[in-house]
Amino acid sequence: MRNVSGEHHDVRGALSAQQERIVFLDDLGQGGPQHHVCAAVEFDDIAAVDQLAQAAVAVVSSIVGSGGLSGRPGGVANEHVATHVALIDETYRDSDAVAARLKAWVLEPFALRAEPLVRIGFFKNIATSSAILAIVAHAAIADPRSCERIIDAILDRSVPELQPFASFAEEQRSWLHTDAGERALQDWCTRLAGVPLALQIATDFRRPAQPTYRTATIERTLGPAILDVLTRDDASGSVEAQMLTAWAGLLVRYSNQDDIVIG
Repeated sequence: MRNVSGEHHDVRGALSAQQERIVFLDDLGQGGPQHHVCAAVEFDDIAAVDQLAQAAVAVVSSIVGSGGLSGRPGGVANEHVATHVALIDETYRDSDAVAARLKAWVLEPFALRAEPLVRIGFFKNIATSSAILAIVAHAAIADPRSCERIIDAILDRSVPELQPFASFAEEQRSWLHTDAGERALQDWCTRLAGVPLALQIATDFRRPAQPTYRTATIERTLGPAILDVLTRDDASGSVEAQMLTAWAGLLVRYSNQDDIVIG
């Protein structure tokens, strides 16, 4: 990681995380599951699925109608919102079948020109008489915390107060075209100039001549002891920040490089 602590930078000229994301999304193609965010909850009352499904449509329609889950300025017209809420209700015989279907559903890519970039699913398990409520959204319009708040709202049959993303994104995008925004963008280009294009790290296969941007998912379960350390009150940063720091440290160790770009 590049050490810039000793350098002077005008904080007012730096791009926010949201602005960096907008610059990235402007050049994004159809995307893939690496850009998905999701949340899920399991509950015991299968009979409640019908009522929760109605609440889910109402909650997401209300948020979308206000532009709260829209990547475009102005959001989606209210009279068309209900037809855009993608909701499925499926039943399976055992937990393994539910898990396999849920994983495949979460990984299904979005069509980025469709609005809203969010799906809701109910997956019922006959063997346990339970069901899973899940929501998956594209990172262009939501983050994991937003998905969690939407699930809480569905369970409570209420509408969360979320800042409309469309208006926020438009303000951020407009700022990028000001003199200050141009200077900030140039500042980041200067900071990242000359960074290594690839880690000098041993790989099982030869690197392709051109990046394919194909992704894969490797699942690991953290034990209670590690989770206790990550979530304790005096932890240095969020769980995500600590995991990212650990990942960066691992890359430094295996590559023997001090300059690493993660993004």
